[in-house]
Amino acid sequence: MSFELRVKRLSPSAVLPAYQSAGAAGIDLHADCDGPYILGQSVTGRRVHRIPTGLAFEIPDGFVGLVTGRSGLSSKGLIVELGKLDSDYRGPVSVMVWVQSGAHTIHPGDRIAQLVVIPCPRLSIVEADELSETARNAAGFGSTGSR
Repeated sequence: MSFELRVKRLSPSAVLPAYQSAGAAGIDLHADCDGPYILGQSVTGRRVHRIPTGLAFEIPDGFVGLVTGRSGLSSKGLIVELGKLDSDYRGPVSVMVWVQSGAHTIHPGDRIAQLVVIPCPRLSIVEADELSETARNAAGFGSTGSR
């Protein structure tokens, strides 16, 4: 089954996203900046940076686009905040990156994140007096073990 993902360049230098392998779940998003962009950690802690892609997307109805990190960048101390693209959003897409350690430079065209598009059914919201029982029930953080 195949669906179409419509992409609009908002900048002439924007790189169209692409799958990097036959089995890839996400398409790579590239930085669309004027020149090298230095990412650093602030004195008070982590610092968040907004990196433009120069693109806008038309996510198909019934789907959601998730902007996720790339493992190669995560291993270098750059963490991508999970972003969500609703099917009715048509604006510019940026990637929110925070620096865990050190300083890093992002160059124009660098692969900085991935876009994963997944089904997202529209649900009917029903108020209930009771919820069905499960083996876990209300057990929260750490209740299934730390390993």
